[in-house]
This record gives sequence, structure tokens and C-alpha cells, in this order.
Amino acid sequence: MDYRNYVKQVITEYAQLGSAKDEIEQQLIFDTFGDHYQLMYVGWKNRKRQHGCVLHLDIVLPSVDFGLHPFLN
Repeated sequence: MDYRNYVKQVITEYAQLGSAKDEIEQQLIFDTFGDHYQLMYVGWKNRKRQHGCVLHLDIVLPSVDFGLHPFLN
């Protein structure tokens, strides 16, 4: 199984669900060398900087470890 492409596809599809906030940008971070993958939200709200990791996946063969932001649990 090609974990890297599968993980990238899942995170990309999840990111396409989008944020309803126009000022918040979604950033996909794919580290294929270290097998770390993240979806970040970055932007401004009420003149305050907003940023955070929403989804973080690590490929540690033979499995995939993941973490979700607490509001997604």
C-alpha cells in the first residue's frame, strides 16, 4: 500500500471541506522525507493572528499515527 499518496489524498480532501472564514487560510504541509503531514489553519480574526494544527499524521510503518485538534474529537 502506498501510504504517502493515500495520506496526502485524505488530507487534501479534508482540506477541501474548507473553513467558513474567508480570512483563514488552509495550509497543507507534506514532509515526504520524514513522513509528517499536517493541515494548518492560518490567518487573522478580529485583528488577531490565528494559527493552529487541525490534523497531523505521521507514517510510522507499518501503521499511520494521527492526531486531531481537540474540537474535532
